[in-house]
Amino acid sequence: MSDVLIDTSIVIALLRKELSREGVESLLGRRASISIITFCEACRYFHLAGKARQWNDYRAELAGLEVIPLTQEISENAARLAVNKHLALADSIIYATAREKKLILVTRDAGDFKKLPGVELVT
Repeated sequence: MSDVLIDTSIVIALLRKELSREGVESLLGRRASISIITFCEACRYFHLAGKARQWNDYRAELAGLEVIPLTQEISENAARLAVNKHLALADSIIYATAREKKLILVTRDAGDFKKLPGVELVT
């Protein structure tokens, strides 16, 4: 089985206690990582939700996940994907990260990544 990159929809569900990291990993049987973009989007989400003071607690829950940095190669691939596949830039960076690291992208957002190879939907 391949390791996975979980996108922002999964991370937010994890942090909102809708899914546990262990539950996701046991369901998939794989080690999970996140893109630095997903980390940033999760931070933004909780600040917008008025939970900025609790961010350190939420961030601690992500500590077991590898955060994959943005590289020049990922950036270039993401730019091409954004143009060719009509993806939002953040989504194209997340998808390009998964492709660059040879990870399966796991998401709850079927619409953002539909018809792209290497994507699994978790509901």
